Amino acid sequence: MTSYNASNSSNWQSVWNQSFTASPAPGDRPELERYFPLPEISVPIQLSAGLLAFYATSQGDDPKWRFAADVKRKYVTGLTVGGNPDAVVDSKRIFLNQFSLLRYPVSFGSSYSLLISVPYWHRQISLYLWEYTGLIIDTSEQKLDLILERLPDLSGFHSLYCLLFVLYCF
Repeated sequence: MTSYNASNSSNWQSVWNQSFTASPAPGDRPELERYFPLPEISVPIQLSAGLLAFYATSQGDDPKWRFAADVKRKYVTGLTVGGNPDAVVDSKRIFLNQFSLLRYPVSFGSSYSLLISVPYWHRQISLYLWEYTGLIIDTSEQKLDLILERLPDLSGFHSLYCLLFVLYCF
């Protein structure tokens, strides 16, 4: 199990924020407000943290709206098909007017970038991103060390069965 001290504000570093506004679309009826959807947003920094915090606001949004955007994590793979070496690993949702924690427990050994898809109905959005820089405690290694330490004490079929069950659940 991994634990974070996320409640300590000194464990967070602001790494990026920006506002985006949709462009008006041409039309022959000025009474209809038409806008082009916001294009996908590429966060211009490389990240390596396993825990991120996003905050999103939108001016003029409907109070019923909750969904802000999809956030995709991308790694450079070295494989190039169609000229793009990036692979999308996963996609997570962030929400309006609340902190959204994005936990990435699996690392592929290198930094990653983020690609943000904002729904078409948002005409404006402001995004704020923090990276967790505090201590990360992984108790799974401690538990495994304890099991391995007690392994010689186990004898007999019943003890072996219990050990296999513990390792399976682990």
